[in-house]
Amino acid sequence: MSDYWGGTVANGNAFRSVKTFSRPADTTAYAAGDVIGASGTSGATLQLPLVGPVGGVALISACRLRMSGTALPSGIGAFRLHLFSASPASAADNAAFVTTAGEMPSYIDYIDIPAPELIGGNFIARTVSYVGIPFQLVSSSLWAELVTVNAFTPVSAASFEVHLVGVGLGLQS
Repeated sequence: MSDYWGGTVANGNAFRSVKTFSRPADTTAYAAGDVIGASGTSGATLQLPLVGPVGGVALISACRLRMSGTALPSGIGAFRLHLFSASPASAADNAAFVTTAGEMPSYIDYIDIPAPELIGGNFIARTVSYVGIPFQLVSSSLWAELVTVNAFTPVSAASFEVHLVGVGLGLQS
């Protein structure tokens, strides 16, 4: 789900992009630095669509991570969301996060997401406010890879939602 509240010029227009996925139906432990993604051999690269217009400059103001579940998985800790302006090489769930020299021009930055909390006994979430990462769009999407900071044992087939919220700063001339 994505919303882009603007026209062809991004000056002050907001965006919200949400990517939802379910991890594989297994409880294979993640090591620190592993990518978390959808089931399949290359399902870990997330496309966050409709962030803004091509060539636009925007600023990420908040990031939220939600997980299904009624209890925190054993050993769960912080996460890191790596952002790219173009799709990096496909990553597989439970593989170590790696970038190549060819991917570095499209690497934007990362967002550290503290350890999630159980909210009302029904889901797990954590929001990072005022992230403050500016970037220029080379397409209308961003790409991301969610990476573990701590080793932990996941819940089988848990669903994840990554939310990015931001504002357009203008078009690059």
